Amino acid sequence: MCQTPDCEEDQFRCQSDGLCLPETLQCDGKQDCDDGSDENSCDLTPACAEDEFQCVTTGRCLPITFHCDFEKDCPDGSDESLCPRPVS
Repeated sequence: MCQTPDCEEDQFRCQSDGLCLPETLQCDGKQDCDDGSDENSCDLTPACAEDEFQCVTTGRCLPITFHCDFEKDCPDGSDESLCPRPVS
């Protein structure tokens, strides 16, 4: 029996064929997986815990310490948007 390789951390797997696609294509209003699984359950994204930050386009939950830490952790960069700018 063949095993399907894992997708990269910033990817998701299509349900029907196991194809790995970038998270930015998930819930973007366009069907990228043959079965449309990239657009399923998009409105059902669970809320993140109080100590987590939610990426805008993927709904992925990250530790709140990743928010405004000058490192892009969300594929869309939403964890680094609307951050206070350092005073020089």
